[in-house]
Amino acid sequence: TLLPSCDNIAPNPSFETGTPGNHNVPGSWAFYGGTPAYIGVANDFFVDGTQSFKIQSSGNTDAGIYAQVTGLTPGQAISLSVYARTDANVVNANVVLDTTQHGLSGAKTQALHVGASNDSRVAIINFIVDISAVNIFIGLGSFGSNSGGTVWYDDVMLEQSATAGAYCP
Repeated sequence: TLLPSCDNIAPNPSFETGTPGNHNVPGSWAFYGGTPAYIGVANDFFVDGTQSFKIQSSGNTDAGIYAQVTGLTPGQAISLSVYARTDANVVNANVVLDTTQHGLSGAKTQALHVGASNDSRVAIINFIVDISAVNIFIGLGSFGSNSGGTVWYDDVMLEQSATAGAYCP
């Protein structure tokens, strides 16, 4: 039996590199924003492997992690999918592709807002990169709309494709 090829270019996509605990950043990712009650690698929910990334805040926050992926071709289509689980208190969790921040000089941003009680994969498809790198942001609150609650992210999939495929590590 042939296994499907995996074209996932997201770093540490299931957050297995990193020790569970508050303020423990997953390998290949960096923190941004505030300091909510809990932000870090977690093992109380996961889809694949044994870990995920969790943000929990009783008050409003804008915080999360980002990773920068390089080696892309300007004009190329990419797609991002992420498993996002939110509790009933989340107003605004975000999954973002961006070429304008953290040293990048592009002009594109696309955000996907995830609300309360989500438990599924979410996707940004057919994002056309305007430079050779992109930032992936996943967080709680963002773009002037802070949020409280709890969100877990797992199985980040970044593909050089106009559509989002099934997750593979």
